[in-house]
Amino acid sequence: MTPESRFVERVYSRLLFLYSRPFRDAYGSDMLQTFSTSLRAARASGQSSRFLRSPLSDLVHTALAERVFFRSVAGSTGARP
Repeated sequence: MTPESRFVERVYSRLLFLYSRPFRDAYGSDMLQTFSTSLRAARASGQSSRFLRSPLSDLVHTALAERVFFRSVAGSTGARP
């Protein structure tokens, strides 16, 4: 694995903290594994810069939406996020 790939995976791993803890606990490791596998495939085909735009943008959008949803559910049940 190249230093650039390791860096990108570390950034993605840190961005997973945008998700709530319950979501990260349930899906975080699978998401990171899928991202890593897809990044390797994109690098092998010379499409890594094109590939990165979609999952990084998607992660930010879905993490924020999941946080809003989690807070609304937790607020309605009295649970703490």
